[in-house]
Amino acid sequence: MSETHPQSQLTAVGVVTGHTSRRSHASDQPGILLFPSVRFQAEDGRMVEFQNGVGSNAPPEVGEEVTVD
Repeated sequence: MSETHPQSQLTAVGVVTGHTSRRSHASDQPGILLFPSVRFQAEDGRMVEFQNGVGSNAPPEVGEEVTVD
């Protein structure tokens, strides 16, 4: 029998630095979707910036703080 241990989930606070727009072809969300870019400081001190893979027609604003999981 194996034991499972809950993994601790690391989170950080990041800042939205910009958006990339893409046209949505989904029938439930036609139009333009905005994909936020977020910068945060990793646990080891490195600054990390990434573009979120989930787009929205109402994303967080540039400069807004967001939680990164």
